[in-house]
Amino acid sequence: MDRGAMDWDAIESITDDIVATVPSHDVLDALALTFLLRRYRATGRSDVCNALEPALARALERQAADETTTQRAAWLAVFSEASTLSADERIHDAGNTLAAELVREWGRESVVDAAASSVDACLVWSQVRDSGNLVASAVDELERIVASAYQPEEGLAHSTGRGGSMRGQLTDHVALSMALLTAYDVSARLPYSMLAEELMQFARRSLWDEEAGAFWASSLDRHQPLVDNCNAARVLCRLAALHADPDYIKAAVVAPHADYAQDAARVLSRESQGYQKGEPVTAVYGLALAEWLDLAVNSTDRRLI
Repeated sequence: MDRGAMDWDAIESITDDIVATVPSHDVLDALALTFLLRRYRATGRSDVCNALEPALARALERQAADETTTQRAAWLAVFSEASTLSADERIHDAGNTLAAELVREWGRESVVDAAASSVDACLVWSQVRDSGNLVASAVDELERIVASAYQPEEGLAHSTGRGGSMRGQLTDHVALSMALLTAYDVSARLPYSMLAEELMQFARRSLWDEEAGAFWASSLDRHQPLVDNCNAARVLCRLAALHADPDYIKAAVVAPHADYAQDAARVLSRESQGYQKGEPVTAVYGLALAEWLDLAVNSTDRRLI
């Protein structure tokens, strides 16, 4: 496997590329801002700080114009990251407003990936701000999504409440797995992390392209979407970290022969090829790569990578 462009030097280069775009962009997208916030936390680089200040200010002004659930959830995730680094009340107020807007949508029929992203973002926000009963409400909504869309051995429907909805799309399995893993982080309830693993096992069986080392978008759509594959790699990294925890392995039912770190590496190796050729790189690749590299840093099991 060619793992060129899959090291911390690559992360620094991606950081440089995104910082360089700030003066020419009215608003960085949510993933790029999240990436820069994490790099500033990790490195304290002054140039990253200087880029973040105007980028966050523009995001606070413009995020209210985004209307979709997925967009609002992405901005809430940004403000969750930012609020741990800044005491700016504008960030906290914007996060509270976004969380309230997302909660008001809960219980309605919706596509699974958007609904799951909403829950995930609100669970993360609940951990950085005093949000009353937000965790309990988010868990209720998460369980509603699962009950409406999931069938054992058949994966997820694309829409909740629609029995005839197309099943087995990568974006839905990745988004709901992310939300379930965050719910496990918040609550320590094993059924959430175990269901996340089951969903990714379903995706691995039904959507994995062994030759390419990546996931198809669906059983009917045989292309490998970059963003969804990078997000899948992020989920795989979280599962790999759980599998490296002896206490978790003792308590949970896990897939015994899964190698999630290796699967994530294959996805990222494929996506790195465009980066190596000088093609523009999206921030989600940088986020996924950093999380994969963090596995080796934070784990005592060096076999992970």
